[in-house]
Amino acid sequence: MIDKALLKFLGKDKKKIFFITFINLLNLLISVSLYALLALFIYQIANSQFESITYLILTFFLLIALKILFSLSISKSEASLGREVKVKLRNDVLSKIFSFRKTLPYNSEALAQLGIEGVEQLNLYYSVYLPQFFYALIGPIILFIIFCFIDLLTAFIFLICVPLIPLSIILVSKYAKKIFNKYWDKYLSMGGDFYDSLMGMKELKIFNADLRQQEKLDQNAEEFRKVTMKVLVMQLYSTSLMDLIAYGGAAVGLLCALISFFNGGITNFALVIFIILVGSEFFLPMRYLGSAFHISMNGASAGKKILEILNYQEEKKGDVIINDINNITFKNVSLTYEGSNNKALNNVSFNFSRSGLYGIAGASGGGKSTIVRLLSKESLIHEGQILIDDINLSSIEESSYFNLTAFISYNSHLFNKTVRENFHLINPLLSDEEILKLLKLVRLESLSLDYKLSEDTTNLSGGQKQRMVLAIYLSLDKKVYIFDEATSNIDNESEEIINSLIQKLSQDKLVIVISHHLRNLQPCKEILYLKHGEIKERGNFASLIKDNQEFASLYQKQKQIEGDLYA
Repeated sequence: MIDKALLKFLGKDKKKIFFITFINLLNLLISVSLYALLALFIYQIANSQFESITYLILTFFLLIALKILFSLSISKSEASLGREVKVKLRNDVLSKIFSFRKTLPYNSEALAQLGIEGVEQLNLYYSVYLPQFFYALIGPIILFIIFCFIDLLTAFIFLICVPLIPLSIILVSKYAKKIFNKYWDKYLSMGGDFYDSLMGMKELKIFNADLRQQEKLDQNAEEFRKVTMKVLVMQLYSTSLMDLIAYGGAAVGLLCALISFFNGGITNFALVIFIILVGSEFFLPMRYLGSAFHISMNGASAGKKILEILNYQEEKKGDVIINDINNITFKNVSLTYEGSNNKALNNVSFNFSRSGLYGIAGASGGGKSTIVRLLSKESLIHEGQILIDDINLSSIEESSYFNLTAFISYNSHLFNKTVRENFHLINPLLSDEEILKLLKLVRLESLSLDYKLSEDTTNLSGGQKQRMVLAIYLSLDKKVYIFDEATSNIDNESEEIINSLIQKLSQDKLVIVISHHLRNLQPCKEILYLKHGEIKERGNFASLIKDNQEFASLYQKQKQIEGDLYA
């Protein structure tokens, strides 16, 4: 019922949970006192005893004021605990994400969902479920002790009925845990697929894969709907069962109290009224715990995934320092992503030599992005070897490798700073003259160095943004440049400028271009055409067109769609 790892994560904030529990118990005692006063008031009115009614009413309102005060204190403490937990969780998650480059076990969309909604659900687990758990354990015992002074048998009847609620919770908890784990898995998976589909809409259209992707999204949505309905059905059944136990138990206890009164066990009818009023309070702590149980399952499932991120350990980094890159070699590389039955790469082998332009093409899911992820030193478990000048990539010290390589993608980021500051973030030694020269190279000389970029670079066009990113990377003089769909969704002029610079770069650099636009691959000395994780075709552009296989067919389709660009 309580996850020790999640509780331990709270640290000193655990005290606030016990404080909330303590205030809840005081609130319970005030409620019992109010019911006692009300029972006495009813008894005295029924027996025409009006002498002390004024004092009873004043005491009643005083207790009401105290109850309101304690209720406000509970709400404030829960809000305070929730606020601090959310800040701590989000800071820890963000720190972990930024401390690892790209090796966390979830994609960026799933991390965003866990960091926002997952944290919210875990916050409810801490601020609502845990205080209620401890309150539900102690509250019935306090009431049992009070009832023992009235009638021992009635007290035991109530006490025996109370554990039936947690017993019903335990019966469904195993099933519930599986459902909530599945719920979060489906939720994160669906969010990632939807984001990928939006980002690759144009490419899906070009490759006639949009209907297949739509079917996949429909299937994911249907699976998510089914698991959501299972969650709701389970909550409905368990809530109904708990209500039956709570109110049925209260009815049995009250019946026992009445029998005891008529048999002379309880001598004062005011005590029977008290039991009638307080009887439901015996079950309400456990009943509320049952309701909070569903919150706890959702929060605990999200929490375990968050802790998985926080406790995730990156594989041991290499320590071989390199000063140059002449060859990149894949030898019989195969990789299957966790949870998939299909190989993302299947026995892939190739060699890219220094100073040359190489292209990688293929439909979505062919393996292009997996090659980029492996070259960016992500800790993906694979078979075969990835060699940098005969040195295994995993053995190479990270900073020395990235000092020699540049990765430029369609979603490269620029910061909400001036043009000059964006260059200096990457290369602080650049002079204004050097920055202006680089901007002229990408035909952005009209931009002032003091021009401040807006959030998400909305005051630059997509093409201008990509050209500026390229200019920044050109300032670093890398040995290897990898362009991952760097010309997607930009204007034709920018695409032409970038492609021209890529060709110039390849005269003395190793340049790898991953592109859906096959026309951009014409200058490549070698092109790999991937499908289902395998290299189906390879050669230069002219030879692949002459072979008249899938590459040539796809090129002709793109030529028909984009007509003028192929003239």
